[in-house]
Amino acid sequence: MNEENEKIDILNKKLEELITEFGDFRYITNRKLNFKDRTGDTVETNFMRIGKFGTVTLFISDGTTPDGNLTGVVGDICLNGAGGLAYYCDTAGKNWTAM
Repeated sequence: MNEENEKIDILNKKLEELITEFGDFRYITNRKLNFKDRTGDTVETNFMRIGKFGTVTLFISDGTTPDGNLTGVVGDICLNGAGGLAYYCDTAGKNWTAM
């Protein structure tokens, strides 16, 4: 297994743990997000920080891709990105990859 796949496996495991913590993943991703209905910090247009777990920050999007639009650090996760996909930040800055 190469280093990239190992990182993806680790991030997928973290995401599974976070989903368990937050409940039903479908509820989070299969509806249009209305920021007025949520608590959290709006950090950039279209994105809200909904939790921090150690060094991993969990964001939720209104359906906008975080790639190029959301600043994060390696390991951060963004739910409900483009196409309803989850994304992970693979380098510090605005570089995000769909899971």
